[in-house]
Amino acid sequence: MNNTQEAINFCKNVKAIRNRNALDIETMANYIGVSPRELMDIEKGEIPFYLSVSVLFNIYFNFGVSPQIIFRSPDDTPIY
Repeated sequence: MNNTQEAINFCKNVKAIRNRNALDIETMANYIGVSPRELMDIEKGEIPFYLSVSVLFNIYFNFGVSPQIIFRSPDDTPIY
Protein backbone atom coordinates (compact mmCIF):
# COMPACT_ATOMS: atom_id res chain seq x y z
CA MET A 1 0.00 0.00 0.00
CA ASN A 2 1.30 3.47 -0.81
CA ASN A 3 0.93 6.75 1.03
CA THR A 4 -1.77 7.98 -1.32
CA GLN A 5 -3.96 4.97 -0.66
CA GLU A 6 -3.38 5.28 3.09
CA ALA A 7 -4.48 8.93 2.93
CA ILE A 8 -7.64 7.93 1.04
CA ASN A 9 -8.33 5.22 3.62
CA PHE A 10 -7.82 7.70 6.45
CA CYS A 11 -10.35 10.09 4.94
CA LYS A 12 -12.94 7.38 4.36
CA ASN A 13 -12.49 6.00 7.87
CA VAL A 14 -12.84 9.40 9.53
CA LYS A 15 -16.15 9.89 7.74
CA ALA A 16 -17.24 6.36 8.67
CA ILE A 17 -16.46 7.00 12.35
CA ARG A 18 -18.52 10.19 12.30
CA ASN A 19 -21.44 8.47 10.60
CA ARG A 20 -21.27 5.43 12.88
CA ASN A 21 -21.51 7.68 15.91
CA ALA A 22 -24.22 9.91 14.38
CA LEU A 23 -22.19 13.06 15.01
CA ASP A 24 -22.55 16.37 13.25
CA ILE A 25 -19.52 18.06 11.67
CA GLU A 26 -18.93 20.47 14.55
CA THR A 27 -19.05 17.81 17.26
CA MET A 28 -16.76 15.43 15.39
CA ALA A 29 -14.34 18.26 14.61
CA ASN A 30 -14.22 19.13 18.30
CA TYR A 31 -13.55 15.50 19.27
CA ILE A 32 -10.62 15.11 16.89
CA GLY A 33 -9.16 18.60 17.30
CA VAL A 34 -9.74 20.20 13.91
CA SER A 35 -12.00 22.95 12.64
CA PRO A 36 -15.30 22.03 11.01
CA ARG A 37 -13.90 23.24 7.67
CA GLU A 38 -10.84 20.99 8.03
CA LEU A 39 -13.09 18.03 8.82
CA MET A 40 -15.20 18.72 5.75
CA ASP A 41 -12.00 18.78 3.66
CA ILE A 42 -10.84 15.50 5.19
CA GLU A 43 -14.17 13.86 4.46
CA LYS A 44 -13.86 15.03 0.83
CA GLY A 45 -10.45 13.34 0.64
CA GLU A 46 -8.30 16.42 1.13
CA ILE A 47 -5.91 16.25 4.07
CA PRO A 48 -4.78 19.67 5.32
CA PHE A 49 -1.03 20.14 4.87
CA TYR A 50 -0.49 21.01 8.53
CA LEU A 51 -2.68 18.30 10.09
CA SER A 52 -1.25 17.31 13.47
CA VAL A 53 -0.53 13.78 14.61
CA SER A 54 -2.64 14.64 17.64
CA VAL A 55 -5.69 13.97 15.43
CA LEU A 56 -4.71 10.28 15.40
CA PHE A 57 -4.48 10.21 19.18
CA ASN A 58 -7.81 12.02 19.52
CA ILE A 59 -9.48 9.46 17.25
CA TYR A 60 -7.99 6.66 19.31
CA PHE A 61 -8.91 8.12 22.70
CA ASN A 62 -12.42 9.22 21.70
CA PHE A 63 -13.45 6.36 19.41
CA GLY A 64 -11.08 3.46 20.15
CA VAL A 65 -9.75 3.27 16.57
CA SER A 66 -5.99 2.81 16.61
CA PRO A 67 -3.63 4.52 14.16
CA GLN A 68 -2.84 1.08 12.67
CA ILE A 69 -6.53 0.64 11.76
CA ILE A 70 -7.33 4.18 10.63
CA PHE A 71 -5.03 3.84 7.59
CA ARG A 72 -6.37 0.46 6.49
CA SER A 73 -8.95 0.06 3.78
CA PRO A 74 -12.47 0.11 5.18
CA ASP A 75 -13.09 -2.91 2.92
CA ASP A 76 -10.36 -4.91 4.67
CA THR A 77 -11.04 -3.83 8.23
CA PRO A 78 -14.44 -2.21 8.64
CA ILE A 79 -14.51 0.15 11.59
CA TYR A 80 -18.17 0.98 11.35
